[in-house]
Amino acid sequence: MQSLSFFILAVTAAILILFFIVYKLIDKVFPERHGFRGCNMRDPKAQLDAISKIDFHRTALMNKGEYRVFSILEAMIAREKRGHRVMVQVNLGEIIRSDPSAPEIIREDAFAAINSKRVDMVVINGFGDAMLAVEVQGSGHYLGKTAFMRDAVKREALRCAGVGFLEIAPSADRAEMEAQIRAQLGEARPARATRGRAHAYAAMTARA
Repeated sequence: MQSLSFFILAVTAAILILFFIVYKLIDKVFPERHGFRGCNMRDPKAQLDAISKIDFHRTALMNKGEYRVFSILEAMIAREKRGHRVMVQVNLGEIIRSDPSAPEIIREDAFAAINSKRVDMVVINGFGDAMLAVEVQGSGHYLGKTAFMRDAVKREALRCAGVGFLEIAPSADRAEMEAQIRAQLGEARPARATRGRAHAYAAMTARA
């Protein structure tokens, strides 16, 4: 019995040693196999080294359906002459923020929940405040088990910040689309605006 235990222990040790040797050999022959595991990728030097090892190619910022909605939205915003502008593929962490009076750990968790999420288009006013977020609901929008929940997070975070949220099908009728956008913008107001900014905003929209 003792000899059997010793044999099992010896075989196990031999396998571990063999595995270690093979691992080191592979690591030596193919050093790029592990990429930058263990490196600090916040270091600009490591980032520069990473991008120097691969080619990049342009990719479309919008698909055909999104571009149709964008074109209609942009043209309508220009006609309205209210000082609004349209941005595309906007990170939520750039247009809304958590309550600064909340505990730091709660703020960090909330920021982590929204910062990786984007909206297809955002209408901003003349002060750069987000007024309306637009999501284009194409045929593949809800593919995946978590797609609906991701949209729910966006919708709730934007609602809390006072930013409108509109879902539009890329094939929607132009007149109907414009009516929905106009209605949303008519309800939107700059969040926590100072009195001076509120008056300036009112004057700006009154000139339309």
